[in-house]
Amino acid sequence: MPPSAKSPIQPTSRKLWRLIARRFNNPTLSDGSLNYVASPDMVTTYVGDQQRTINLTRLLDDDPGSTNGDFKAPQIFDFGPDFRVRPTSFMIQARTGFPHRSQGTNVYGFLDGKAWTKLTEHMTDCVTMPQTFPMGKDKQAAYRYLKFQVDEPVLPTDPAYPGVIDYGEIHVFGERTLMTK
Repeated sequence: MPPSAKSPIQPTSRKLWRLIARRFNNPTLSDGSLNYVASPDMVTTYVGDQQRTINLTRLLDDDPGSTNGDFKAPQIFDFGPDFRVRPTSFMIQARTGFPHRSQGTNVYGFLDGKAWTKLTEHMTDCVTMPQTFPMGKDKQAAYRYLKFQVDEPVLPTDPAYPGVIDYGEIHVFGERTLMTK
């Protein structure tokens, strides 16, 4: 059959190809959130403006007692120049025993290369239970960077570690997409 002729197999093949591509580009966990540790180069991390390794696996292990590290600056996820993430909601859970270290967190996205956009309408509370923050439709855009930042910290309860920020779990619900050039 000539290449320009329609084959009854082609639509099915295209659907299958899109499904396979979606699974590789947008791996998910059992709760439907993005598995941003599915491959080692899926996310580059920063603490403040310094590239620094954050133990992302610990943020997806369903163990709020595990820690991804104790930091004193916002944690930034970079999905890379070829990908964007279009979040619909976030689930943030404080580290067990340290809910004050993540209280006051907002999530921001970097879209236009000029300014961070605040994506969450409410900050995290000082609780150890998972907190889910849906996003309004007007904020559901494709972002290269996501930043988890404590905007209103509480008074430190441990004078040896003032200003420490850490999380037990961070789940991003939405879709990771490949940018076309």
